[in-house]
Amino acid sequence: MLLFAYSLIVFVIQAAQSMPTHIGEMNIQVGKPFILSCDLNNPEGNVIIWKHKKRVLFAGDIRVRHDDRITVIKDKLIIENVKVSDKGIYTCETENNDGVLRTSSTLLNILEPPVAKITQGSHLTVKAGTSLALTCSGYGTPLP
Repeated sequence: MLLFAYSLIVFVIQAAQSMPTHIGEMNIQVGKPFILSCDLNNPEGNVIIWKHKKRVLFAGDIRVRHDDRITVIKDKLIIENVKVSDKGIYTCETENNDGVLRTSSTLLNILEPPVAKITQGSHLTVKAGTSLALTCSGYGTPLP
């Protein structure tokens, strides 16, 4: 007679608690520097994670994203010479010694100077007393 014995081990994993997220918004012109402070309460001095959208940029002083324009000094994320591709949500997060995750997010909008373009020829001749209609297009952020 064969007897089988099975044992079942159950692991209960407690998810990290999360504090409400603070969300702000900033507008920066293309080519300007962007400086963002992480204003989280971090009395234990735990590691701060910086993210752009879902991509990790820095974990403490460790560079994860290889972009020399981006640095972290103390609790500040600095991006030199911002590009349109830098737009989006930036988040700093840290977990305290009790396992409570704290996050702070900022939406970065990149402003581009307005540009207007007249789509007519470069030289126009108009007879005095007549009207002229020109077609123009423009772009920029925000739209002109």
